[in-house]
Amino acid sequence: MNHPEQDTQGSPPVGRAIRRAAIMLVVTVVVGVVATLGLWQGEPGREALRQIVERANPWGMLLGVLVITLATPIAALRWRCLLPPAVSTPGSTWNLTLIQCVAVLFNYALPGPVGELVAAGLVSRRYRVSTAEALMAGMVVRLLGLGVAAVLAAGIFLLAPLPIPENARDVALIGVLALLLGATTIAAAVALPQQLRRLLARVAAPLDELPGWLGRGIRRGVAVADKLLLALVAIQQRGARPLLLATLWTFVGHTVSPTGVAIAAWAMGMKAAWAGVVFTNAFVIVGALALFLFPGSQLGWDAMYLTVFAGSTGVSLADAAAITVLTRGQQSLLVLLGIAALLWVMRWWVRGRSAD
Repeated sequence: MNHPEQDTQGSPPVGRAIRRAAIMLVVTVVVGVVATLGLWQGEPGREALRQIVERANPWGMLLGVLVITLATPIAALRWRCLLPPAVSTPGSTWNLTLIQCVAVLFNYALPGPVGELVAAGLVSRRYRVSTAEALMAGMVVRLLGLGVAAVLAAGIFLLAPLPIPENARDVALIGVLALLLGATTIAAAVALPQQLRRLLARVAAPLDELPGWLGRGIRRGVAVADKLLLALVAIQQRGARPLLLATLWTFVGHTVSPTGVAIAAWAMGMKAAWAGVVFTNAFVIVGALALFLFPGSQLGWDAMYLTVFAGSTGVSLADAAAITVLTRGQQSLLVLLGIAALLWVMRWWVRGRSAD
């Protein structure tokens, strides 16, 4: 195992990330102002905005934002469940929460899984854990997050009477069936990682000699999948408890965050059913996965969230837009917290200090 103090790699691109995050925050504010002014130009939009302002209870909205933000320390708890035992020290939940905020900052500012890489490096600096172990645990956490979100979205769609328009219900059903297939695949990977490694090697062997970009892409994909399955094998060898606890905390996080959104919606006078809000959150977590790889993905996420929220809760587009603005504001707050957290945790990177 590589000890943190032995890691001599350079520090992450801090200045670049902060500059990009500042630019993205400014762009977010400008887009919000332009959209609000556009609504204000028409009488229906102006009336909708006026009604939202008149109905809103600021204290209830603040409570909702605080409840949404609880999802960050919960994410730290589920990550800690899958990290090696060396991380389970007093204060580790607080440290991992700070690192989660830093990851949000980097993911907001830079495309791809940069936040996960930086977070893994910071864990390695703070604790006697290799960067690879921390990164693999983070990848498994992401995998569990997708699986739990898929099960939640599918379960609510099939059991709860969501006010989805009839012309969109068939499309939604296809999406839900795809979610269930993905959740089943994830469950199989978690339960049978060693068997899936052997199956993957057998299937990939004939494709290994393919030339050109296709062959390179397949080999890289197989290598990533094999590393992820190896991480699952290592976690599984510590017993079922870490995976069960991580799954439990994932479920809690996927319900606490939309509960905060529901509280904020009720404080704004909306009749948004809790089941519809949870469905929106879970569906968008899985549906927006591809957007994660591109810069400016926040705008695409917002568009998807607005559309699904309006369809699954039955509120007006203006109300759904108001909730989307509120959730984007909460995410922007996390980015600002990420900047502050980065200034604190960078001392671990500079000093290479391990946990006591």
